[in-house]
Amino acid sequence: IEGTRSSNAGFSLASGDVTGDGIADIVIGAPNALNAEGKAVGAVHVVSGKRDFFEGNPTLTLGNNTLIFEGKNGTIKSKFDLLITPNDRWHSQVGYSVAVVQPGSISNPKAHNFTGSNASAHILIGAPGYHQTIRFDAEGKPVGISQAQLDQYKALLSHTPNSGVGSVPETKDINTGRAYLVYGGENILTQGVLNDDNLKGKGIIFDGSPLEDRDMRLGEVVTGAGDMNGDGYVDIALSAPEAAGRAGLVFIFGGRGGNLEDKYSVMTDSDVLIAGGDLFNYAGQSLAGVGDVNNDGI
Repeated sequence: IEGTRSSNAGFSLASGDVTGDGIADIVIGAPNALNAEGKAVGAVHVVSGKRDFFEGNPTLTLGNNTLIFEGKNGTIKSKFDLLITPNDRWHSQVGYSVAVVQPGSISNPKAHNFTGSNASAHILIGAPGYHQTIRFDAEGKPVGISQAQLDQYKALLSHTPNSGVGSVPETKDINTGRAYLVYGGENILTQGVLNDDNLKGKGIIFDGSPLEDRDMRLGEVVTGAGDMNGDGYVDIALSAPEAAGRAGLVFIFGGRGGNLEDKYSVMTDSDVLIAGGDLFNYAGQSLAGVGDVNNDGI
């Protein structure tokens, strides 16, 4: 399987039946892939498994027929700036990490998938390079965040973020990162290329909006976590190793089985937040759902 030039195809890999035909497929991340405009935005491809997959020692080339998701790019400078240097640009690095979220888990083989559907597996995609502009109030608190939420977050940290009036500019470009859950199904390769703008009804955005004025790079690692609470639904985990002063944060979302939103903010909507403790611990730099390691049936 061959990627396009400089795309870094194979930087991340996962497998599972994402087309729902009973045969495993391969999900391939290419975080530096170019779009039609020649911009490095990142991409994710699916190569479908089939009964004669190995016959004839085939060589496959990734292209539009395998492309399912494409990233975005932009600039950290204002649209009013006339001169933009390469260092001022960003691309989301879609495909930096990928995972397949399948129905069932080691401890609960009958567990439903994250969304409640068992027809096929879903695809988790990490895009840690995604940037966005975050607004802060005069006291350094992100707009829309309550003081109680901020206090709860600060209690997990070994440092004091955003301290005092005027500590943070009113707006700041931050490398928040993002993650995506793309629903699997028989039409995953025929429904067109998905992105941030057309994912509604076909997947979920997990937004890395932070509670402080530092980069977090959500999506460096994504994984299915199995059924961690025994409720019959598979859960997922997303990491941001550079968050919280690079102590690292891991976010766990429990399987929903319905009542799904199109977008979640990991800092306020995750069901469990695991903090790395001390600065520079980079918690979540590696991540895996390992099954029932303490033999309690969950």
